Amino acid sequence: MFKVFKTSGIEGNYSVSSNALFVNNGCWSVYPAKHKTTKKAYSVWQFNKKDWETQLTNAGLINKSNKSMIMNDILENIKLFIGNQSKFKHPNFLTIIEPLEDHKNRVLFVTEYVMNDLYSINKKDLDEIMITKGLLQICNGLKFLHESVNSVDLNLNPSSILITDNYDWKINNLTFLENISNGIISDKIIDPLNSRMPSFLSIDFRFTSPNLLLNHKIDYINDIFSVCCLIYFLFNDGKILIDCPPSSSISEYERQVNKLNQLLKNAQNNQNIKHNTFENIPDNFYNTFIDSFIESQESNTDVIQLKKVITINDIISSQIFNNELIKLLNSLDEYNTFSNYEKINFLKNLKIEIFKFPKPLLINKFIPILINSIDISQFKKNNKPTSDDEELIVESCENLLLLSKNLSQLTFTDKVFPLILTILKKIPFDSFKILLLKNIELINKCSNTSNSNSNNEIFTKFSLDLFEKCINEKNSMIVQELTLTNIKIILQCQQYNTITTNILPKLSTLYSTTTSLKIKTLTVNTFIIMVSELDTKILDDHSIVENLLPLINNTSSTVYSNTKFTNNLVKLYNCIFDKLSKSTNKSFNIKGNELNIYDIILELGFTIWKIGKFITNQQDLNNIFNTWNRIEIYLKDTLNSQVKMDNSVESMNRDESSTSTNTIPVIKSVQPIRPESQPIKTYNSTSTIMQPMKSINQTISTPTYSPNPIQVMKPMNKPITTTTTTQSSLSFGQIQPQVQSQVKITSTPVSNTIDWSQADKFKVMQPVNKTPINNFSVMQPMKATSRTVTPSNNNNNDDDDDDEWSDFAVGSTTTKNVAITNNDVWGDSLI
Repeated sequence: MFKVFKTSGIEGNYSVSSNALFVNNGCWSVYPAKHKTTKKAYSVWQFNKKDWETQLTNAGLINKSNKSMIMNDILENIKLFIGNQSKFKHPNFLTIIEPLEDHKNRVLFVTEYVMNDLYSINKKDLDEIMITKGLLQICNGLKFLHESVNSVDLNLNPSSILITDNYDWKINNLTFLENISNGIISDKIIDPLNSRMPSFLSIDFRFTSPNLLLNHKIDYINDIFSVCCLIYFLFNDGKILIDCPPSSSISEYERQVNKLNQLLKNAQNNQNIKHNTFENIPDNFYNTFIDSFIESQESNTDVIQLKKVITINDIISSQIFNNELIKLLNSLDEYNTFSNYEKINFLKNLKIEIFKFPKPLLINKFIPILINSIDISQFKKNNKPTSDDEELIVESCENLLLLSKNLSQLTFTDKVFPLILTILKKIPFDSFKILLLKNIELINKCSNTSNSNSNNEIFTKFSLDLFEKCINEKNSMIVQELTLTNIKIILQCQQYNTITTNILPKLSTLYSTTTSLKIKTLTVNTFIIMVSELDTKILDDHSIVENLLPLINNTSSTVYSNTKFTNNLVKLYNCIFDKLSKSTNKSFNIKGNELNIYDIILELGFTIWKIGKFITNQQDLNNIFNTWNRIEIYLKDTLNSQVKMDNSVESMNRDESSTSTNTIPVIKSVQPIRPESQPIKTYNSTSTIMQPMKSINQTISTPTYSPNPIQVMKPMNKPITTTTTTQSSLSFGQIQPQVQSQVKITSTPVSNTIDWSQADKFKVMQPVNKTPINNFSVMQPMKATSRTVTPSNNNNNDDDDDDEWSDFAVGSTTTKNVAITNNDVWGDSLI
């Protein structure tokens, strides 16, 4: 939360947080703030005079008589403190934004944004690279101070070094700044700590050279000694080498320095082995650290100097900073001053080493510089940038994507992803699309805050936009190729409706229009993914039949000469067959036409079979044979199932009507039918013997067969059971005489001759479907059926040898109306 102190000056121009970010030197509360107009982040420093006055009063250090004098003295030193700092406009010194404002109870001033000081920060957050880089920045600041300003800091300590949000280190608190342009200053007496003054207005003995405190000389080497104390402090988790409290006397300080010098001499005499006290100092620091500590304790005032005096340049050029990563970081500080050509070369080298940098540096230093190096506002929408601008954008974004591997999803979506999205929408040139396609899986992973591909809404929108900008014919072949190579990543996060209505049509258009066989082959691979590799989002049967099959069936045979394409196409047909063969849909209505699944798969099989003639490799041909064999088995199984189903339905229908079906009584014997002038004598249905019918010496014409003598029917000694679904019993019909008179058939056996004198009065026998009766008239001839019958081998029925009627059914013209069992008494010779 932010609060506003007043409506004028600092209090009116900045929104200031109500909570201090940290406290510097035990007396400055540092608040994060934002400028109300620019919205840029700054730090507001506040010293509470009232609180300090109360503290001194409680300690008995001031009273009413000296309060005014002491508080005015503090204020004058604070003004000196701020005044000296305001003079320096250098990247390694803290920049003052708003000068000191004196209020009744507090004083305020504004600096660039800082997040901590070196004393308060958690040392575990600082690794060797960050420490080395920070020390280099401090040394560069001292170099500027020594060479350009001819001055010495004298009070360089952890509290006087501030850390910005991008982990740059800044020198602060120049209260004791001394100019030595005329040479070394001698006889400089430093007063011990004045307990009435805030700590930042006193020199910290623990980081001060004995050249100043014991020899009373002001020299550049004093700052070098302070740097060595900082090195030990940083690599030993904040432990202080000269361990004397701020209120210690000079004598206590001298005892600590003597102990230090003994350790340094021991370490210098045996530099091949690290001294236990300095074991945490990195190897590339060690020798320079020991030598500099020793040489920075006393100024060389001899007229003839036998030994070169150590300078800050010796530290900067030493093995400490002779590191490729440090060189890159050092160049990064000057990045904004480079030309486009220099920036591009720097970024190419950076890609090799970027993984070696710590995460805080990547987030807080690299990302802001890389993002700010791309000025999107200079490009108008859809206007192509120059080749140099394109290369700079690609190199910057590639470094951003590489370092994103070490970022959290939140940091990526907040800092890196917005830039990528803006470039894609505004200036989507080919080389940038290629970069995104090559890193699409990384983008998916980095933007996925839900850890679920299906719920990654950010990537879903981005990937669809990227697909649409990369798949059309305006793009280069390499862009289309990479799009199809990475299509599965895009498809997995899309909704099914988007796949079928947006992505599939665009892929179909590409397949039909591309002149590149490689693109066509990759498109076939994409169809395979869409048919079989998307789990719950695979294409449905209707989309395959209506959209996909017609597309690939129309493929020109000229491309079948390419083995890779043909094998992929056969694989696609395999996947389609696997999908359709398991389909619950038995037919599809395609543009008003009803297509049976059987016919669709049959056509699919024929298409595969046709492709076979283009195959030159035996293994590939075997694959086609295997596919065809699978299709053939499916088709056979389908037909068999259909026949079994039809038979099952017919049997079910017969079973359902069996409740009204009667068994015809077994006829044991029937006398031959004879035409007589007497009434027909009726027989019971259970007659025991049927006499054979004698042949009629008269030609009978039928519509389908040549006239032949009718053989006498002979019974078989087997029972017969006949069922029908259309009548309750079987009847041989009723006499249909041509005249009203009837001829009776007696039950007495007659001779084998027939009296034909009255035969012209009757029609031939004709079976009808009526209720059985026990009297018979002349019957119509029984019609032959299409059923093949094997003649009986019964030797007792000699007349059967001349039977040419083949098979027929009693009482019907078709075999479906009467079912004949194996116990049929008529035998195979008749029915």
